[in-house]
Amino acid sequence: MIQANTTIKAVSICDSECIFSAYVIDRKGEWVTLKMDGKSFKKKVKKGYDGTEYVLALGNYSMAPAFK
Repeated sequence: MIQANTTIKAVSICDSECIFSAYVIDRKGEWVTLKMDGKSFKKKVKKGYDGTEYVLALGNYSMAPAFK
Protein backbone atom coordinates (compact mmCIF):
# COMPACT_ATOMS: atom_id res chain seq x y z
CA MET A 1 0.00 0.00 0.00
CA ILE A 2 1.30 3.44 -0.92
CA GLN A 3 1.45 5.65 2.18
CA ALA A 4 2.41 9.25 2.95
CA ASN A 5 5.97 10.06 4.04
CA THR A 6 7.49 7.13 2.15
CA THR A 7 9.59 6.77 -0.97
CA ILE A 8 8.28 4.70 -3.85
CA LYS A 9 10.56 3.34 -6.56
CA ALA A 10 10.37 2.03 -10.11
CA VAL A 11 12.86 0.27 -12.35
CA SER A 12 13.28 1.34 -15.96
CA ILE A 13 12.05 -1.22 -18.47
CA CYS A 14 15.02 -0.48 -20.74
CA ASP A 15 17.79 -0.56 -18.12
CA SER A 16 17.45 -2.50 -14.86
CA GLU A 17 20.21 -0.42 -13.29
CA CYS A 18 18.18 2.78 -13.77
CA ILE A 19 15.95 3.23 -10.71
CA PHE A 20 13.51 6.13 -10.35
CA SER A 21 12.28 7.28 -6.95
CA ALA A 22 9.52 9.62 -5.78
CA TYR A 23 8.69 10.84 -2.29
CA VAL A 24 5.02 10.57 -1.27
CA ILE A 25 4.11 13.85 0.44
CA ASP A 26 0.43 13.10 1.02
CA ARG A 27 -2.25 10.54 0.25
CA LYS A 28 -5.96 11.28 0.15
CA GLY A 29 -8.16 8.47 -1.07
CA GLU A 30 -7.11 7.47 -4.58
CA TRP A 31 -4.74 10.44 -5.04
CA VAL A 32 -1.15 10.98 -3.95
CA THR A 33 1.01 14.10 -3.95
CA LEU A 34 4.51 13.21 -5.09
CA LYS A 35 7.81 15.06 -5.10
CA MET A 36 10.40 14.32 -7.79
CA ASP A 37 13.37 16.44 -8.83
CA GLY A 38 12.20 19.35 -6.69
CA LYS A 39 8.71 19.44 -8.23
CA SER A 40 5.50 18.29 -6.58
CA PHE A 41 2.41 17.03 -8.40
CA LYS A 42 -0.69 14.85 -7.93
CA LYS A 43 -1.28 11.46 -9.51
CA LYS A 44 -4.00 8.85 -9.21
CA VAL A 45 -3.25 5.56 -7.47
CA LYS A 46 -4.17 2.56 -9.62
CA LYS A 47 -4.65 -1.09 -8.74
CA GLY A 48 -3.19 -3.99 -10.64
CA TYR A 49 -5.02 -7.22 -11.42
CA ASP A 50 -3.54 -8.77 -8.26
CA GLY A 51 -4.64 -5.86 -6.04
CA THR A 52 -1.25 -4.15 -5.69
CA GLU A 53 -1.22 -0.37 -5.89
CA TYR A 54 0.95 1.57 -8.31
CA VAL A 55 1.37 5.11 -9.69
CA LEU A 56 2.38 6.15 -13.19
CA ALA A 57 4.30 9.20 -11.95
CA LEU A 58 6.14 9.89 -15.21
CA GLY A 59 3.09 9.61 -17.45
CA ASN A 60 1.06 6.96 -19.20
CA TYR A 61 2.95 5.57 -22.18
CA SER A 62 4.00 2.12 -23.38
CA MET A 63 7.23 1.88 -21.38
CA ALA A 64 6.27 4.07 -18.40
CA PRO A 65 7.69 2.83 -15.10
CA ALA A 66 5.14 1.79 -12.46
CA PHE A 67 6.04 3.14 -9.02
CA LYS A 68 5.19 0.81 -6.13
